Amino acid sequence: KAIRATIKVMMFLKFNSKILSSAKKFISIFLLIALLFSCDEKNEQASFSRIIERGYVTVGTLYGSNSFYIKGSGVNVNDFAGFEFELAQKYAQSLGVELKIVPSYNLDELFIKLNNGDVDFLAAGLSVTDKRLQRFRFAPSYQETTQKLVFKQGQPWPRKLAELTGKLMVTADSSYVENLELLKQTNPQLSWQESKDFDSEELLLKVLSEEIDYTIIDSNILAINRRYYPEISIGFSINKSEPLAWMLSKTSDDAILA
Repeated sequence: KAIRATIKVMMFLKFNSKILSSAKKFISIFLLIALLFSCDEKNEQASFSRIIERGYVTVGTLYGSNSFYIKGSGVNVNDFAGFEFELAQKYAQSLGVELKIVPSYNLDELFIKLNNGDVDFLAAGLSVTDKRLQRFRFAPSYQETTQKLVFKQGQPWPRKLAELTGKLMVTADSSYVENLELLKQTNPQLSWQESKDFDSEELLLKVLSEEIDYTIIDSNILAINRRYYPEISIGFSINKSEPLAWMLSKTSDDAILA
């Protein structure tokens, strides 16, 4: 009996080890399939057909007076405002789909979301530059803007780059940085700091509080802010007029551009 019992125990352990091994293989295969589907869904690139099939368009934008801001409780669409938001809203209405806004304070974060397919395109008052054209595509331009170097009224008025004597700070990953890098080639004394924590409007407030001496901002955004902060003064333009347009990933289809 003892031998028979021992044999039964051994057979039970052997049988259950096979079940356990099979279960492990099944779970591994299941997790692998789930991971593959998850990756495919996350990395699915923006396309016109995807927008129509889902019934909504996902638009990345920046918080700010020109792009997107919350004017009420933020509960419904009537609580949102901003030039870029209103343009995106019209676009969604023309397609008969819902608009989903993905706002951010950080440009680099939006670029990552665009390349990952998390948003269909970016509507954030973005300048079309040579450097950006190497990484992204753009829809037809809807506006032009120039970049202005600004300072606080009452401080010495700089009329050219050589007259900058204080701290210049600009938003990181912005077209301001691109233009400053070009200008430095002919103005080696030019220096600046880049901030990932503050956008151009927040840097305006730092100029007014005298935490920094200068910043650079697009003329269309500056026009809005000077209504509230008339003590902001313009030094000079650092570039020629640049087109603004919605940004798409390199892999998005042409139908979104139409």
